[in-house]
Order: sequence, then structure tokens, then C-alpha cells
Amino acid sequence: MKEICKKITSVLEWIIGIALAVCLFAGGLGFLGFAAAFIIGGDTAAEICLWLSKVYYAFLIKTSTVTTLLCFVLMYFNGNAKWVNPLNRFKKKESKEN
Repeated sequence: MKEICKKITSVLEWIIGIALAVCLFAGGLGFLGFAAAFIIGGDTAAEICLWLSKVYYAFLIKTSTVTTLLCFVLMYFNGNAKWVNPLNRFKKKESKEN
């Protein structure tokens, strides 16, 4: 089971690394899009800004949300998530109380 978890975590780390790089790069491109729209001006700039805010950033937010969920899954498989309580903790607390 530990070998399977190690394989899953290595694949998830690779996917998360690429997804984070893509999200950061896409955020920078969105900023450049708004800067280009500011320089262009007029109705074309309004169309660019509307497309960026309604389509581009909506896709970017969904992508980063999925990446965050994958990070939580990775933390769970690594065992370093705060909500993961190994059975050893429960046994230690019970033995101290008794």
C-alpha cells in the first residue's frame, strides 16, 4: 500500500507542479491582456476586458481550484494534512488518560 501511495504522490506532485506553473503564467498573461487593452483603448479594449474577465479568468479560477484540491489529496496521501489523525495519536491519548 505504501508503494502505491508513493507512486500516486509522485504523479500528483508532477501534475500539481505543472498546473501551478501554468496558472501563474496564465495570470501574468491576463495582466498583459489588461495592459494591452489599456493601451489600445476604445470599444476593442472593452471587448478584450470583458472576454478576459468572463471567460479567461473563469477558466483560470476553475483550473486553480482543481489544482488546490489536488494539493489536498497529495497532503492526505503524504499524511501531513492537519485533518489526518493516525490511529497512534488516539491510542496515545487513551493510554495517557487511563
